[in-house]
Amino acid sequence: MADVTDSRMGLVEVVKRHDPNGNLATIAEVLAQTNSIIQDAVWKEGNDIFSNKTVRRSSLPAGTWRKLNRGVAAESSDTVELVDTIGILEARSENDVEIINAFANPAQARMDEAQAFIEGLSQEMAATMIYGNALTTPEEFTGLAPRLDALAATANVIGGGGSTTLTSIYVVTWGPSTVFMAYPRNTSGGLQHEDLGIVDALDASSNKFRAYCDRFVWRAGMVVRTFGRLPGMRT
Repeated sequence: MADVTDSRMGLVEVVKRHDPNGNLATIAEVLAQTNSIIQDAVWKEGNDIFSNKTVRRSSLPAGTWRKLNRGVAAESSDTVELVDTIGILEARSENDVEIINAFANPAQARMDEAQAFIEGLSQEMAATMIYGNALTTPEEFTGLAPRLDALAATANVIGGGGSTTLTSIYVVTWGPSTVFMAYPRNTSGGLQHEDLGIVDALDASSNKFRAYCDRFVWRAGMVVRTFGRLPGMRT
């Protein structure tokens, strides 16, 4: 049996995942969530290695109402450079070949376990798209909440008179010129699953044993080029 602190599957899980007839039981995914934000988002390759640079217009010339026979001063616009970082969400599954081969259907057992990783990483990605903050946790990317965390942050933040027991509603216009999810150059967007086959894994004492290994990796960052303006709003 695996150690109490071991994150790998043990014999107890083998027993629990079989029905009384000895077949693999259908696992009730009671922890699954519906995270539409991942499907709704537009995914686009970033314009840098592990970040995306946006040049945003920060001011416009206003012009001058001039008098006759009087001139006006020269003006120009200003810009600000914004860099949105891209993070790497990764997980590995390593289980002793003897444990996996003890299942009635080893391939199905590995697939069932992979499904749990896909669901878990999807929930983490959806949460980071809202609450991620690269300033406090540099490994993450910055989501929506830290960018819109005060009524004075932007004209698009509207107070509804709520309290700390309520939550916010985010209305996002996804698109390559507004808000999109970025992945690094020369990669692809979305959750990647790599079957590494049988590898040498290490136990708590750094002793080797043979294990089936799967790698899950998701490279993502959020880019906000512009928040836009709500209808009828003047900023």
